[in-house]
Amino acid sequence: MHRVPIRLNSVLKTWCMPLCPVQVLALEDSPAGVRAAVAAKLPAVGLATSRPKESLIEAGAVIAVTDYEELMALIETQEQTQAEAQAAAES
Repeated sequence: MHRVPIRLNSVLKTWCMPLCPVQVLALEDSPAGVRAAVAAKLPAVGLATSRPKESLIEAGAVIAVTDYEELMALIETQEQTQAEAQAAAES
C-alpha cells in the first residue's frame, strides 16, 4: 500500500470536491486497474511502483509516473504554466 503525500491529498481534494465524472482522475498501479478506470471513462495515471511504465501506458494510462513525487512535480509544472498563461492573457 502506498501512502499519498499530505499535500497531494489536499490538492486532489480541492480538485475533486464536489465530484463529477469530468473531475475524477484515477491513480492506478496495475494494468488491470488502468483498464478498469478507462472502462469507467476516467483518465488514468499509471503509478509505476511495481510495474513498468510501458505496461501502464499500453493498458490505457494517459501518463505513467514512477511515484507520487514525480506526479506532484508534473502538477506543479502544470499549475505554473496555467498561472503564466493567465497572467499573459490579463496583460
